[in-house]
Amino acid sequence: MLSGWYRPPMETPGWLTVDSDETVVWTDQPRGRAIASTLVSALVWSGLVLAFAYAFVEVFPEMLGRTEIAPSRFVWLAAWAVVAMWVLYVPVKYVARARIRYALTDENVYARTGLFSTAVSRVSVADVRNTTIRRGLFGTLLEYGTVEVSAGAAGTDLKLVGLEAPGHFRRTFQEVREADGEGVEKLSDVEADRKQVDDSSQSPDGADVG
Repeated sequence: MLSGWYRPPMETPGWLTVDSDETVVWTDQPRGRAIASTLVSALVWSGLVLAFAYAFVEVFPEMLGRTEIAPSRFVWLAAWAVVAMWVLYVPVKYVARARIRYALTDENVYARTGLFSTAVSRVSVADVRNTTIRRGLFGTLLEYGTVEVSAGAAGTDLKLVGLEAPGHFRRTFQEVREADGEGVEKLSDVEADRKQVDDSSQSPDGADVG
């Protein structure tokens, strides 16, 4: 328990087991819209595969003066098989993301992952040497980001993906470190915190993916 911590403790999530003197101060989960990049990738690659199949069956043979380069039935079967894999991958990825949970206590950062079986990874707050916020094109447009928590040689790194308010996690983490009297050695942004308002009107406690 941090003597300098002034926020009221949060309820411990059912998936998390903590020590009796460990206080949960932040919880969250990836947002459903964070799957947008995967969906767009699926659409683009499926379109490219089908376009290539059409060219292989209809365009290339004519250019080469041949009836066919390969059996058209085989080409289309292979193309639609690839598209089917993408169609299945997107909902599986969505469900896997929906099951992810994050938590920050006054001692550790936790991440629960897994689709059919779950695993909880942990990084000690005292071991963290760097936190980095990353937002790609879709993250900037749809207002979500990833926080990379690096423990360096001290332990396993964690990636907190799809957070609606990554800046809120950072500020809460800083407060924990400051309350513990350690301070953060290095906190860097790949992209600025967007004036630190990405979470000003959002709930930090997480919500259902949707």
